[in-house]
Amino acid sequence: MTHYPVESTELMPEDFYERVFTHGYETYFNQPKPEGLDQSFIWQMKDGERLVAAMNGKLRYQAMEIENLAIDPDYQGQRLGSQFIDYAKDYARQVGVTSILLTTRTY
Repeated sequence: MTHYPVESTELMPEDFYERVFTHGYETYFNQPKPEGLDQSFIWQMKDGERLVAAMNGKLRYQAMEIENLAIDPDYQGQRLGSQFIDYAKDYARQVGVTSILLTTRTY
């Protein structure tokens, strides 16, 4: 096995990732990678003018990653998070997403 040194960097190698992931997609699916597979989304819920819940994330290929999901403390316990997840699942089905990633934390 060849060993290469690991080094820290400040710059994200976007072009490298794109080249490798495009090659993987085209090899696996035996077709060109379609354009527009990387999209961001931002969804929110309001009570009148008051923002009470928000969710954002990204769609990549057939995957959805929910980056943030927050419910105003005054509105917690009303199943707004569940409503958001149901909305995300319905949206995912419509656009061909096959997996959803959500990491949670509570303080």
